[in-house]
Amino acid sequence: MSHLNVGSIQGNSPNFRVTLEDGSVLQVNSDFDLVNQQGFPIPNGTTAGRNASAKDGSLRFNTVSGQLEVYYTIEEGTGQWCTVGTNTSGYIAPGASSGGGGGGGGTDGSSAAKAASSLSTLTATTDGVYWFDNGGGPYQSYAKLESPIDTNPWILTFNLNTNNTSDHAGGVPDWHNTTFWQNENQLNETNTSPWDASYKSHAFSQYPVKEILFMTHKRTGFGNNATDLQGFGVYTNNAHPDDTLQNMFTNRGENFYVSNGGRSTWQDYNPGYLNHNNQRPQVRAGDLFHTGNINGYNNQDDRLMFNVTNNWCSNSQARARITTAAGQNCTYGYTSGGVGIAHRHNGWGMYAAYDKVSAYCGGTEIYGTSSDGYNYTSESGGSYGPNCMGRYNGTVNYNLALWVR
Repeated sequence: MSHLNVGSIQGNSPNFRVTLEDGSVLQVNSDFDLVNQQGFPIPNGTTAGRNASAKDGSLRFNTVSGQLEVYYTIEEGTGQWCTVGTNTSGYIAPGASSGGGGGGGGTDGSSAAKAASSLSTLTATTDGVYWFDNGGGPYQSYAKLESPIDTNPWILTFNLNTNNTSDHAGGVPDWHNTTFWQNENQLNETNTSPWDASYKSHAFSQYPVKEILFMTHKRTGFGNNATDLQGFGVYTNNAHPDDTLQNMFTNRGENFYVSNGGRSTWQDYNPGYLNHNNQRPQVRAGDLFHTGNINGYNNQDDRLMFNVTNNWCSNSQARARITTAAGQNCTYGYTSGGVGIAHRHNGWGMYAAYDKVSAYCGGTEIYGTSSDGYNYTSESGGSYGPNCMGRYNGTVNYNLALWVR
């Protein structure tokens, strides 16, 4: 590579253009002033054309989002392109404007041109599907705006329809379905009644997360009442504030606590409905995300965890994309529970999208209307089939909606 070091440069007449061959470097060690220039052209390209190993501070124009981007190293070996004007997580800071709108006095989110940069800049007041743009380009997602849980609005990232979770990209969203957990894709993003559907929006990969809401519901709606909900739990994202869910599942490692404490608020509308299996030695029970005190243990006090590889101390596969500190209990390895599960203990195992604390086999319920093939599938090589889970007290027809803000 050749280097040019001179005191001044002037091109040849008649156009006075200076051209450097490919591979050359123009090194400027003093001020670089542009006079009589209406604009300064910089490198540009699509999102897919980003240099994955750029130098910190590299600048480019994204021709897809229409925004400037700068490269930033989050931690050693991990970097990303960040939209100029955002924080170093690479997302528009809440309340700031973005390429799709949302600045000034807010926007109604009725079109891509009127996309809101955050829930706080959305002027709409009714539940429904709206346009958002957090810096990566406009997308649509369902938002809960009417009488929202814990005062402020929420945006829906995914809904696990336990009757048919295999609809999602990659199939059932168990631990091994990295297409779902670690990639940007959507399913039924514009559905205006997503409570009874398999659903995933680009909010999963684009919306900055300060809080996470787990809503266990009965497929009839998202109203904050006993008719629509079994219960809910809200956790604070203390580990990586303003990160996206996708980035936390992909780039933040394993076995990390998301919240510094238990739920900030919660409600179990039907306490006692999910029982403790007293036929087995496991002392924990209920749903990790909305059940309160059960069998003398307070589920609401357990910290939220992501990408856990020692869930319930099962001795072969003990994995869950989402669980709580309750899963660190080693009383009984034949236990599963959480979201995005791969479980195996002494040759008995299963995969699941969403599971209450289930210590098999006896006295348990599972989510969905079928005990095989939709929310649960047999783990390859395992002698334990999911029917063991539902053959006693049967199934519970609940779904899980996961929201952020």
